[in-house]
Amino acid sequence: MSVNRDWPGLVLRLAQARGGDGQLCPQTFVLGGSHETRVTVVAQQARAINLAWALHRTGRLVGRDGKPSSVGVVGAGAAGATFAAAAGLLGANVTLVDEHEEPITTQRWSFDRYLHPNLFDWPVEGWNQERAGLPLMDWAAGPSARVRLELLAGFALAAARGGVTWCSQHSVSEVDSADGKVKLTVCDLRSTAEPDAAGSVRVAEESYDLVVVATGFLPEPRVGDRTTMSGSYWKDNDLAQVLDDSEQRHHTIVGDGDGALTELLRLSLIGREAKREFNQSMLTTLATQLLDADRLREDVLSVEAGISGTRGKGTLHAYASGSFDGADDSLRDWLRPSAGGVEVRAGRVTSLRNAFALNRFLAARLTAGSSVRFLRGAPFLEADVPALAPSRVVWRTGPRPRVRTLLVRPALAVKDAGDALAGDPSRQDVLGTVDDLMDASREPRWDARARELLAVPAEESALKAAVDLERGGLAVSRGFGWKPAGWPASVDAPPLPELPDMILDLARMALSIGNGPPPEVWSNFLVNHDSVAVSLDLVAVAADRTPTEIIDQLRRTDAPGIRLVLIHVPRGPSDLERVWIRVDPAQAAAHLSKPGWTAVSLLLAPGFAAGDSFDDGETRRFESHAAPRTEDSALDVLAERLLNERAIASTQWVTADRITAAVAERSSEQTLLQAAREGDARLERALVTVLHRRLGDGDPYEFRSALLGLAALVGTDDDRPGSVTDVYLATVLALPAGDRAGALVRAALGPLVRLDPATGELVPLSRYDDRLRSESPEVLAAHDGPPHDGAPHGRGVPDFSDFAVRVSSTDTERAEDA
Repeated sequence: MSVNRDWPGLVLRLAQARGGDGQLCPQTFVLGGSHETRVTVVAQQARAINLAWALHRTGRLVGRDGKPSSVGVVGAGAAGATFAAAAGLLGANVTLVDEHEEPITTQRWSFDRYLHPNLFDWPVEGWNQERAGLPLMDWAAGPSARVRLELLAGFALAAARGGVTWCSQHSVSEVDSADGKVKLTVCDLRSTAEPDAAGSVRVAEESYDLVVVATGFLPEPRVGDRTTMSGSYWKDNDLAQVLDDSEQRHHTIVGDGDGALTELLRLSLIGREAKREFNQSMLTTLATQLLDADRLREDVLSVEAGISGTRGKGTLHAYASGSFDGADDSLRDWLRPSAGGVEVRAGRVTSLRNAFALNRFLAARLTAGSSVRFLRGAPFLEADVPALAPSRVVWRTGPRPRVRTLLVRPALAVKDAGDALAGDPSRQDVLGTVDDLMDASREPRWDARARELLAVPAEESALKAAVDLERGGLAVSRGFGWKPAGWPASVDAPPLPELPDMILDLARMALSIGNGPPPEVWSNFLVNHDSVAVSLDLVAVAADRTPTEIIDQLRRTDAPGIRLVLIHVPRGPSDLERVWIRVDPAQAAAHLSKPGWTAVSLLLAPGFAAGDSFDDGETRRFESHAAPRTEDSALDVLAERLLNERAIASTQWVTADRITAAVAERSSEQTLLQAAREGDARLERALVTVLHRRLGDGDPYEFRSALLGLAALVGTDDDRPGSVTDVYLATVLALPAGDRAGALVRAALGPLVRLDPATGELVPLSRYDDRLRSESPEVLAAHDGPPHDGAPHGRGVPDFSDFAVRVSSTDTERAEDA
């Protein structure tokens, strides 16, 4: 875009919506969706701020009489929440409506996925900047759940300062423009949980001067037991998959967007020096190393410039050519040596240009130098999955398309251009033009004045601000023009017959945790003497459905012992009203299915809930929930120590029967660690999962503590070949058999340095904390010695660089540390 163009008008035009009759809606706008070529979190936020600033510049957020315009925002994801906060700070009276209980829900339960604000732009200058640099709701690279908390804090503070009303658990089923206003048909999901809601619910029609629809995408489809992985991209992976995938197996990935290419990298790469399980946080290190190749930056930028203006032109052939062979020297050390081959089933156009350049470049180099191949053809169907056996299938075809739930259509959409030019292949370049326009809409169009108006000092608690917002929104929504009506929501989700079992899975785990005398209220479940309840949001994400879809299915399904309820739960200084799903505790206790790590990791995700607190210092962070109390002292100790790793639910689930027996007999002093070492494979896997995650923590104490924990699992002997711990140490840490416990202890207590992934430089790490001495006395007594006894690291000490730290080995570093 030229700087001389009417950029506010162009931004509004790119975000404008069409009604059901195909006509432009000058008062309705769309943020997020398949028409946008880049839908990263930071791109969605930039478009949202651009739209708010353009509306401000054109005088549409505040009338000529100085009266704030009323703005309705549908959807509180990253785009909707950012726009609402910005528009509120710029003077509008904003009502933000969403069917979830908290804003920015997509990343709420995602601890394994990694978000980086600028990696998408590799190799353009500035691609490795770790902060997004936004004027509000700014954030830094990190695990998705942590980024989400930073966004949530920024939203709460900005929304509280501006004129924003947050209406949680409200679903919008219709958007209609008439008589200079935009009318939203809103359903109060809370009314579905009231006793008289069997035949009707509360529905209101609210009018606004402007409406922004930011409903984003539906959850990705689950493809049942026929695939190794499917459903939401944002869910955590099972550690069992990490271990199993280290063996030589063949995989088929269905899809070729960024989600699919991310899975391709996970299956094909193993980290530096072929010793670590690859994860997304390593991409910055790999991307930096690639640019060491002569002229690679210039050559990649040339290829990217060549696909501009031509939608979907593949880059696999270009990046797989011999002109990029120089990059293979950097990539070679990252290749998984035992990969069994990966086949990517793409559509008719391979590696569309809306996948970011680094993913496409790496995918191409993998096809050139390893057992990876792309197959183009007709779209792959779920019914075709069994034919791929024995290959393990990863389903990453993108979100489910919206059909009946599509509230409005974007005015400028690739589909529209494609339909119009279907008979004229010579004009397909127009599709690329549409792509380029949408891509340009993410470029910042705000100025210093905008930054000044959107700046929000952190002068209050974000938790308190969030609670006040929700309480205020509940009060405002009670004043809507509600009337009894039939269930207005139309949903696209197919029936989910396993939904009752999934709810019982979660309730069973919650019951095993919250069995103390007082009621236990966390962010996702509530347990007391006579009931167990799980939050509607928790069930929705576990089932890869929206809350509206879950309610719709429960209203149409006879599930004995399972019902929707409205519960007042403590949040900070007050109670908030939310829809939950209550389960008969007898049914939950009798339920025998054993959910996997994905469901377990959902149960203890943090949020704005009882037990969370906000630090108003320079660093914003949320503290953990208080650990639950059970009748087993060993379990209580483990719960308190491991809560942050979200694996306590798995641990307690495994040992529920043991707890019952110990309480009844009062004779068992067996600790959970002893049980794991003596053959309880499920408990051992849970503990290894916890320690694996702690190795990825940037905190030096947590890292060293995890090393001691692994040493304790090994024990005083090392004679359990084939155990979960043995497989983990051999395949993930590449630690050879022998004195593993001793090597881990000496590493934990020895000198360490941090490897900066951006610069590759080693940064000295603080010495071990004396608290470590009290963590594993048995293993320390057996293996501890003087920290610098001439062989400080022992035999076969692993290289920990891919967990952000590594053991230093030079005499100089040892001397400095001593």
